[in-house]
Amino acid sequence: DKAYKEWSRELYGEHGVLIQDNAPAHTAKSTQVYFAGEGIKTLDWPTESPDLNAVEIVWANLKRWLQSTWKPKNLEHMKEGIRQWWKEH
Repeated sequence: DKAYKEWSRELYGEHGVLIQDNAPAHTAKSTQVYFAGEGIKTLDWPTESPDLNAVEIVWANLKRWLQSTWKPKNLEHMKEGIRQWWKEH
């Protein structure tokens, strides 16, 4: 959490907002209390709405490419494939 806060504040200052869907881990009271206590602003996002979040489209394309083209044999091979995909896209 410390790394996230430092990175977020360095990048966005006090204007940063954490976007999260309504997954149980995001809506848990302990999570909400933590965010409030740390001054982390959040924006709730509809559950199961990847069409509203561009990065979900990126992850879906990467996953499809890994499964159909790269076909990783182990974790290191998968990491290599991810790096390759990012270079190409």
